[in-house]
Amino acid sequence: MAGGMALPMATSLVMARRLDGLDLAGPGVPRLFATDRMLRMPAGFGYEARGNWMLHSPLDRHGRPAGEGRVEPGTEPDFLLAAGLIAKGHHEWWRLQCRRRAERNGAGRAADEAANSAIELAANGSDSGGGGGCGSSCGGGCGGGGCGS
Repeated sequence: MAGGMALPMATSLVMARRLDGLDLAGPGVPRLFATDRMLRMPAGFGYEARGNWMLHSPLDRHGRPAGEGRVEPGTEPDFLLAAGLIAKGHHEWWRLQCRRRAERNGAGRAADEAANSAIELAANGSDSGGGGGCGSSCGGGCGGGGCGS
């Protein structure tokens, strides 16, 4: 996120999840983050949960998602843990969910390797669609049927 906004965004996300009773590691979209999309806010910020990820899509002038969803670094569980905003137990729960989804999908690579590379997906700022990061080893990227779908 430009301008060093990842940490303030992450702090707001964790607090909003806490207030809404959602798991802190994700992928639940708290009401605060869902508002623009629900109201179809022109040029707003659209967030959605897809698998074990919370994706961001800018909204167009009609309030519809414009382009592919992407993982913002400030919403990524590895970032939340490294920033001290969530406990290790919350992060381990997220990794367990990723692993379970991989087992259900019969993925070939270890979910641990996938979860460890999730920060790369966030750093690339894109929906891997089966390329790399947690999504690929869990069956196909943020939108492709695995950890992130």
